[in-house]
Order: sequence, then structure tokens, then C-alpha cells
Amino acid sequence: MALHGRNASVKILTDTITDVYNWSIDKTANPIEEPVFGNDGWARTLGTGVNKWSGSFDAIKSLTDTNGQTALDAAWEAGTVVSGIRFYLDGTYYYSGSAYITGTSESTNPEDVDRVNYTFSGDGQLSYSW
Repeated sequence: MALHGRNASVKILTDTITDVYNWSIDKTANPIEEPVFGNDGWARTLGTGVNKWSGSFDAIKSLTDTNGQTALDAAWEAGTVVSGIRFYLDGTYYYSGSAYITGTSESTNPEDVDRVNYTFSGDGQLSYSW
């Protein structure tokens, strides 16, 4: 089943963050390697260690989105975790977890709307709704 990004969104629990137009999540695991002498110069990977997730999303800047963008800005400033953040693939399926906002950047120009980018780092497990 193919999903269409047209109905994607980002929410904090049930509150939709206003005007998000793309998001990405990077899931990684640190390899556990065994570099040894005389192994033809190649390290052997024995498996993976700690899993982690991070990513970013972009939105059109909103000064009135108190439960979304304003809450994210406050979490970044205070260094607090955002619990219950959900990244919807469509109206039904989503990733969820808790994350720290690790950065924000804003941009504007005379031929476009004001835009904001949020980067985040997961705190604990990333869950799936399917």
C-alpha cells in the first residue's frame, strides 16, 4: 500500500503543529566492530549497539500556534523534552515518541512567507502505529 504525503502532519499528542510541510526521521544504530590485526585490513561487525533517532521538520512560521510552534520554542529554550510527538505518514499511521528540540532556525525573504525549521533528537524508543 502506497501512502501519499498530502495528509502527513506533526502533532504533539492531539494538537496539530500549524503549517508543517515536510518532516524526516533518521533511525540509526551504532555498529559494534571488532578490528583485529591480520584480518585483511577489514573490521568485522558483530552486531549493533544503541539505537537512536533524530530528524527535522519545516513549517510556515505561526505566532498564534500556542500548542504547537510556541510550545516547541519554549521546550527548546528550557531544554525540556517534548512528550507524545507524533509524525503522521497520512491520517492514520504515525511514528511517536519523546524528543528534545535541538535547534531551530528561521528564514524569510521578500518573495516568500516566513519559515521555521526544527531539529530534534529522540529520547527513548521510537514507536510505530501500525
